[in-house]
Amino acid sequence: MKNYKFIALLSLLCLLILIPATYAMDNQTALEVSDEGNVIGDDYYFDSNVENDNGNGSQDNPYKNLTSERVKDNSIIHLSDGEYPLDAQVMSKNITLIGQNPKNTIVKYNNHVGFVADSSITLKNLTLVGLAISDRSNSIINATNVIIKDSTVGSISATYYNTEVYLKNCTFLNCSATSGGAVSITDGSLEIVDSLFMNNYAERYGGAIY
Repeated sequence: MKNYKFIALLSLLCLLILIPATYAMDNQTALEVSDEGNVIGDDYYFDSNVENDNGNGSQDNPYKNLTSERVKDNSIIHLSDGEYPLDAQVMSKNITLIGQNPKNTIVKYNNHVGFVADSSITLKNLTLVGLAISDRSNSIINATNVIIKDSTVGSISATYYNTEVYLKNCTFLNCSATSGGAVSITDGSLEIVDSLFMNNYAERYGGAIY
């Protein structure tokens, strides 16, 4: 009889441990994690061709408009082909923007700094029009298959000594600035691979790169 009581008590204790643990797991938000153990971020989807902006940012029900408040810290932004006028400057940390096609996925701004790289910004398969990118301390700017054009405030500007800029298969067209019409690196490091610079202009130094 004592053995039955012991087994029943042990079973009750196991249930008390397992139920809260299961409940906690059900209420956790799933985040993608890198091999280094760092949080990569939540995914949000945008499609400028949907009828209205009543979506929730999921793949099945995307947002229509790209707004600064929707670009959150540690977020991965997926953009379908279309045009996306940005409403205000984005200063979120660790963001990634991925377009569907570099020629057909277009983000526009009003000839000002549209993205401030706070920690890191990664851009892939996009066209940026009238939009520049600047840095903060300890920042990484990474662009692959990106077309940046028609900006009168330059395209990419790095002013902190520990900023890292990586450009691969990028095209810079018709950009201008006081110095460094397309890219201005007053401090930090710059790596460029298979990229094209055309018709860029600077009032003082470095029509393409300074």
